[in-house]
Amino acid sequence: MRAARLPREIRLFILGALGAAALAVIITVIAMSAGRRPQAPVAVENGIQKSLSSLDLSDFQFPNSFIETWRPKWYPSRQQEKKWTWTEVEQFWIDPRTSVIKSLSEENDSKMESLFGGVK
Repeated sequence: MRAARLPREIRLFILGALGAAALAVIITVIAMSAGRRPQAPVAVENGIQKSLSSLDLSDFQFPNSFIETWRPKWYPSRQQEKKWTWTEVEQFWIDPRTSVIKSLSEENDSKMESLFGGVK
């Protein structure tokens, strides 16, 4: 007896599915092997092992001339205060509650005017 042969479309579908599965397995294997990178080398300092990935900028010593190049190039025009007095604050203070309400009401007024501008 001869086994029944599958139609051509079903055979092509099965071959395509097997090919896609094989391709997915190959891509997964490549991605997994690329993800396995060697551990960072370990530095030994004063007998203490330290991973290079945990090094911080404070672990290094810089000459004073290098540090001085990073000083700010501006100088304040007045003495910096730790606290402001109310008279100093008052000239710049905008109450956030009233400023938001004011901007919302102005925005709503302009929308109402544009909506009802042609109504008489």
